[in-house]
Amino acid sequence: MNGPAGNGLPDPARLTPRQQMAIDCVRCERRLGARGRVLGETRHRGFVFRLWVCAPRCPAPAPAPAPPRTNTAR
Repeated sequence: MNGPAGNGLPDPARLTPRQQMAIDCVRCERRLGARGRVLGETRHRGFVFRLWVCAPRCPAPAPAPAPPRTNTAR
């Protein structure tokens, strides 16, 4: 997930509202609570977003589940 400028930050358009508002971690989607650190800032639609991650270590996000297979053979 790279930001629009290719700066290595997640793209704000792909984040949940809670991640955009610095309530949840931008990497693992866990609640930040009182602990967190700034990953960086990025711009989206004219607004500056300060992106936050878990501190001191952010666990790797869980892989997305595979979409269910559909059998189209008849």
